Amino acid sequence: MAFKKLKEIVPGVFNLRAPFKIAGILDIGTQMTFIRLATGKYVAFSTVVLDSDSKADVDTLTQNGELLEAVVATNAHHTLAFEAFNQYYPSAAFYGTPRHIRKFSSIPWKGDVSDKLVLTMWDSEIAMKNTDVGIVWDVPTVPEFNHFPGMLVYHRATKTMLVDDCYIVAENGGPLMKLALGGSIAFHPKFIEALSDEKDAPAKFYSWMSAFLDEWDVQNIATAHGGVKIGGAGAALRDALSKIARGKLGAVAKQRGAPIS
Repeated sequence: MAFKKLKEIVPGVFNLRAPFKIAGILDIGTQMTFIRLATGKYVAFSTVVLDSDSKADVDTLTQNGELLEAVVATNAHHTLAFEAFNQYYPSAAFYGTPRHIRKFSSIPWKGDVSDKLVLTMWDSEIAMKNTDVGIVWDVPTVPEFNHFPGMLVYHRATKTMLVDDCYIVAENGGPLMKLALGGSIAFHPKFIEALSDEKDAPAKFYSWMSAFLDEWDVQNIATAHGGVKIGGAGAALRDALSKIARGKLGAVAKQRGAPIS
């Protein structure tokens, strides 16, 4: 299949990037990704505003939506395109974060991504985890500008992880991003503000992230605001975790009297 906007970043994983501007000026980009299941159907993670070329690509990939099994929200603040996407592809099952479900009552949601039954629907092929350990997951208690809480999606066959705002591929950014964030992969700038009030929240998060990196052999990553990194993603994520544990996360842990061991 020939596409104008969709890109098959690894076999069976199709990434679609779209513009997203801050204050209408700075384009930091955004994404959605389609994973092909063994059945030949697709699960879409997140949504973007479709222009005519990207809409034609999605129609070609999914046979006008007939092969689109589900659409899954992966970040509570990535909401702008969901209503239109549901109108384009109403036969797909839509799964939202609690904020999506509250915000868009017009969409006939099939389930909440907080539900473990939803998280394991395609577990033999796609693993999903929410950043809800040591982190405030449901966003009404988190500032609107803090987009860190979200879902991590891991395609087992290609060792590829999808994520929206939790992590940024800083090496793909311009000079300002590289200077501000540093490293190959960085945490969202507002990560620390997403920590829960639990005394040991920093240590809990550190242990949780270390555990999922042990469990998942992440080689590749697709992010909303940093693009794609093919190869070496797991090592880069470990480096980012080590760096922040020595810096801001470690400092908060010590302030709370529950240092990271």
